[in-house]
Amino acid sequence: SLDTQKVVDEYCRNHDTKFISADVNGVFCRIFNDFGDEFTVIDKDGEEIKELMIKDITNEEAGLVTLQEGFRHPFEDGDQVIIEKVVGMTKTNEDGTESSINGTVHKVVTVTPSSFRIGDTTGYSKFDHNGLARQIKTVLKLNFKSLSSIKWSDIPHDPNLLIADFEKMDHCTWSHYGYEIVDEVKKSGKDFTSQTWTNSSFEEFGDIFESKIKENLPEDQAKELLENKRFEKFTSKYCVVNSGTFNPLCAFIGGVVSQEAIKAITNKFVPIKQFMYYDAIEVVPDFRIDTKEHFEQDVKALGFMAAAEDRYSGLRSCIGSQLLAKVREASVFMIGAGAIGCELLKNYALLGVGSQADGSILVTDPDVIEVSNLNRQFLFREKHLRKPKSVTAAAAVIHINPDMKGRIVARLDKIHKATEETYSQYFYKSIVTNALDNIPARRYVDAQCVKARTPMIDSGTLGPKGHVQIVLPNKTESYSSTNDAEDNTEIPHCTLKMFPEEALHCVEWARDLFSQIFSQSAKSYNKIIEDELIFDPNDSEQRKIVKEALSLIEDRPTGFKSCIRWARFKFNQYYVNDIMQLLHAYPIDHKTKDGKPFWSLPKRAPDVLKYDSKNELHARFIAAAACLRATIFNLEIPFKAPRELDSIMKIAQQANEYNDEIPDFRPDKSKADEIKAEVDEEEKKKEAAEEGPAEEEQIEVEEDFDEIKEYVFMPLRKAYAEKKNEPEGLKVILTNPQEFEKDNDANFHIDFIYACANCRASNYTLDQMDWITTKIKAGRIIPALATTTSAIAGLQTLELVKIINDTKIEETRNINLNLAVPSLMASEPGPPQKIKLREGLEVTVWDTWSVKLSKKATLKDLIGKLKKYKLMAKDIFKDGHPIYLHALESVQSQKKDKTLEELLKLTEDQTEVEITVTFADPEDKEDHIIEGTPQVVIKFD
Repeated sequence: SLDTQKVVDEYCRNHDTKFISADVNGVFCRIFNDFGDEFTVIDKDGEEIKELMIKDITNEEAGLVTLQEGFRHPFEDGDQVIIEKVVGMTKTNEDGTESSINGTVHKVVTVTPSSFRIGDTTGYSKFDHNGLARQIKTVLKLNFKSLSSIKWSDIPHDPNLLIADFEKMDHCTWSHYGYEIVDEVKKSGKDFTSQTWTNSSFEEFGDIFESKIKENLPEDQAKELLENKRFEKFTSKYCVVNSGTFNPLCAFIGGVVSQEAIKAITNKFVPIKQFMYYDAIEVVPDFRIDTKEHFEQDVKALGFMAAAEDRYSGLRSCIGSQLLAKVREASVFMIGAGAIGCELLKNYALLGVGSQADGSILVTDPDVIEVSNLNRQFLFREKHLRKPKSVTAAAAVIHINPDMKGRIVARLDKIHKATEETYSQYFYKSIVTNALDNIPARRYVDAQCVKARTPMIDSGTLGPKGHVQIVLPNKTESYSSTNDAEDNTEIPHCTLKMFPEEALHCVEWARDLFSQIFSQSAKSYNKIIEDELIFDPNDSEQRKIVKEALSLIEDRPTGFKSCIRWARFKFNQYYVNDIMQLLHAYPIDHKTKDGKPFWSLPKRAPDVLKYDSKNELHARFIAAAACLRATIFNLEIPFKAPRELDSIMKIAQQANEYNDEIPDFRPDKSKADEIKAEVDEEEKKKEAAEEGPAEEEQIEVEEDFDEIKEYVFMPLRKAYAEKKNEPEGLKVILTNPQEFEKDNDANFHIDFIYACANCRASNYTLDQMDWITTKIKAGRIIPALATTTSAIAGLQTLELVKIINDTKIEETRNINLNLAVPSLMASEPGPPQKIKLREGLEVTVWDTWSVKLSKKATLKDLIGKLKKYKLMAKDIFKDGHPIYLHALESVQSQKKDKTLEELLKLTEDQTEVEITVTFADPEDKEDHIIEGTPQVVIKFD
């Protein structure tokens, strides 16, 4: 009860303990936070600290900082930054000492997305070049009211969440009244449930509601509210369904509350201050309240008063028997059984989605369960490791709800172009729910749903953020229409290879290096021996394989010490020689063509590393590289625990034995020229134009390959043939290529990338990245919180129920959620975008063009029919296969006289067929293909 909550809250306040309460009453839910008189937030949003490169700082009383092109700041007025690495902007202090703007902290006043003002800079000399503005996380102090002190006249709604849905802004306050009044009703001993509703009980409840409104609100406000028809409808539904249980809201509120608890413990992210209300009133069927007879008739007919006591009783009390039957008879095609997928399947099981009549769920996911999945994919346990996600999740669903037995089918297929023949349009006749983790896959499924004119619900999470988007045929825009740009994660080659700007670039460089030296070359070596490759000097791929194989054959280790020696030489190559070669090409004092320093941000001048076996980072590189080298050659590692620091330092100490073998650096002019060509794209293009296509590095085949084949490859192939059936014997012939695996900490993969990347960061004086962050970045692990996953899956399931019920479009919602801030934006989906094909002709992605013909009609007849759109038909395809190509008209002209029955391979009972036709504007002399023309459906007489 509310009284109990108030007592507990007061106890918590007296004992410096945070208090959170959560309630779900039918389709209405609320959260209340009381974190005391003073609560400090140390990180408001959880975003990574930004380091922005400065282009210029003016000398003004409020100096204007302009960022380098491509940089945008995330600041709000009042945020703080520290200025670093500026060349120039010095001043002489009163005591005669020199100081610089570097290291000074300033409050920000934003101007544009790429500029902001800081403090007084008039005392400094002019800005020369370089400079970084590093964001400083500022603390936020909040104070909370106790639950018992809150009055109806001053309800502390969280301002961000109060306006979550502009169509339901009143609902937060009305829900507060509802919760308070239901609590009063329960205290009076009249705990009505939907199964006990009668005209008199409803009337009695209404009288209590009305009296409490009049008691707690000013007279004029109460009168206005009680005369409000929307309020009357809201309170009527609140009265009837508040004792039910609506699973999607339970999942949503559970995720949000769990995040609030974490905030209370960690002081990370902004807590809800203080009330949050949300409802799903749209799924409650309408009933009449104009007369007692109408009310009782409707409530009974809708099934709210159904006597059955079963697992669906709580749900039936919220949505009635009719909608419950629709939910249980629904067919859903679900793609993905990962984090969101598991939560969705749990929700579907609790709702009984597809559990009767012709209902079904088809779920597909090609992935198997990894250790890293277990912290948020709660249908899986340790015993399920390496088992298929979809099969395991389906079994868990049946365990949750036995009614799902025989109703859920699990597949292991990836949904993409290659499986299109298996997953034909038939599969897209159900409602499609996406639980995918990448944009290309979402776009592909979206295109299939548009083609099939099938509803789709997409969702995704990224840390505390999440979204739900619904796609309804002819009513909303498609997923791809919104032009959600993919994260631009591709790093320019020069940045990766020579000019890293942040630690992430070093991690990506190390990840590529790992693949080259521990995977690709080992695979090439095995391919040469196993496949008995017949060398073709004109095949660039085969030349590459031979080169990579030779690199291993020439320096095959004989024992672990050979691996340590190799690692020591690699350290020198990556962190000494390559750096010196770059500085030979571009010395520290090098100037650009316009006379500016070459080594200006974003380019950072590197420095060589001097190997130090006592430096833990250097030691970790040597140990990880040596152990991986031994692993690919199936050599024993003579340490019981090679990943322990003591073993690592011993391995690094042994590497000192080879210090004297390291040759002195000698500049290589050809490499310097290669570096310059890569940096200067214009010069590179000029050279390509003057010299013709660049030649690939080749083995001198005529002179060398016969000898290589006879003395290198053939003996290995002979040994392989002799030992083919002896696993132990093969270990000394073949290699063990290392496919990058992020989830096995003992395999040295992350250890190598961590040390390799941070040594490179040391070269360039970049901040280093800790081991766990390196694992996340190298493994491309999408930051995921179980809390966000639960909340988003709950909201996605709510939208599924609406679609099953054919809810009006204005009552469906796209969702954007951020549990960190916190914020929730629920908005009506946008209408489909209009595409203008020509003057007077507009279409949307959902449109099709229909023509009527007989099966005996010819292709020429079809092209003639299509002229009604005043466009010129060009190429014709069916299921991606060309039927007619305009460019080949001279050799395909006879096709125009063939029947559609023959060309399209029509069956006797086929009544229509969908084809793709490209069109051009007849007035366009260039014959450009018009983008966005609809599919063509031929309906047969």
